[in-house]
Amino acid sequence: MIHVNVVYKNEKIIELSASGHALFAEAGKDIVCAGVSSVMTGLLNAIDLKTNYEAWMDQETMSIRTSEVTHMGQIICETGLIQLKTIQEQFPNNIKIREVKQ
Repeated sequence: MIHVNVVYKNEKIIELSASGHALFAEAGKDIVCAGVSSVMTGLLNAIDLKTNYEAWMDQETMSIRTSEVTHMGQIICETGLIQLKTIQEQFPNNIKIREVKQ
């Protein structure tokens, strides 16, 4: 299962990360993994180009984090979260989104 963690502070997203594997289909044919990877890669690229947020990717995790919330950063993160929730609605056994308020 893909685990997406969203952390809010003062109603603003300060962290968004995705890790794990959907296990919907065999490697290379898993449309859930492909969808989540595409959304997260787009988010990371937009964050990198348009904000001063930290963004990184390794073999297991794609993450965005900030201590200085910006309007543009929130729009990007909220848009990505909507996309991830849309995938979760279609594939609830393969992706779980956990939202935490600090």
